[in-house]
Amino acid sequence: FSNYIDVVKSLASHFDSPYLIGGSNIEEEIDKFKKENQFLFATYKTGGESLNLQFASYWVGVDLPYYLKELVQALSRIYRVGQKEKTFFYFLVPQIKEILRVIEILKEKVSFSEKLFQENKDYDILRFFNQ
Repeated sequence: FSNYIDVVKSLASHFDSPYLIGGSNIEEEIDKFKKENQFLFATYKTGGESLNLQFASYWVGVDLPYYLKELVQALSRIYRVGQKEKTFFYFLVPQIKEILRVIEILKEKVSFSEKLFQENKDYDILRFFNQ
């Protein structure tokens, strides 16, 4: 997952893999992913909502989403009802002061949200950031 169309296209081209950006034939790209058992690249906006990808078990973010909701939605594409495999989530985060600060802000937002709503959650998103 990435915020940027050019990143998604570049990675998909490098790995000769399907990708999801605005205007993509989503069903066709997902079918390619299922049949060829390869990577699927997507923007947070296009790939982050209303997709059922529980047949996948690995999720990788190559940059941070702009909004916490986008992150939660993107993670929920593979970690959902019907998932039979253990799921793994990774971020490729460069050790740059500004990016690390954004992660701290996201952690604060998550912590505040969890305290405010105290919902039952299937996964602990704060644990995801602390690894």
